[in-house]
Amino acid sequence: MVILAGIILFALLFMGYSHYHKLHKAAELKGSDMAALNSAEKIVEYDALIYGNMKFATEISDALNDLGISSDSVHDINNIDMSRSYRYLIAAGCSDLDNLTVCAMGIKMMDIKKVLAVCNQPHNRKIYEENLIPVIFSGDISPSEIALTLLKYS
Repeated sequence: MVILAGIILFALLFMGYSHYHKLHKAAELKGSDMAALNSAEKIVEYDALIYGNMKFATEISDALNDLGISSDSVHDINNIDMSRSYRYLIAAGCSDLDNLTVCAMGIKMMDIKKVLAVCNQPHNRKIYEENLIPVIFSGDISPSEIALTLLKYS
């Protein structure tokens, strides 16, 4: 009985090792394969991510572009590509809850260091401050003022 258990144990160890070895071999990428993969998947990286309604985000994007900062704009939280990296984030949506959510995602999940949010309701300012998110108040603020304020906090 002990011999049979030993044979079974040896067979299981051998099968486990051979499967691990096959998986490891299949997962390996050679240097030339990695270079080919990288060249096939050229992703344009942007300096800034702008969240907000289409017209306003486009105006902010134009203002940033005038300052030499490339940007990508998103109009729906669900469309934010978490795999991309950005240097700046501007959350300029109509909802403070959305702006706070986008800022939290950018800071905690995307490691964006320079963030600016548009605060729509003055009574929400404390929430932004408690989360160390620089704010600029909505109203008659221009997209170029938002872009310059972002750079001021940088």
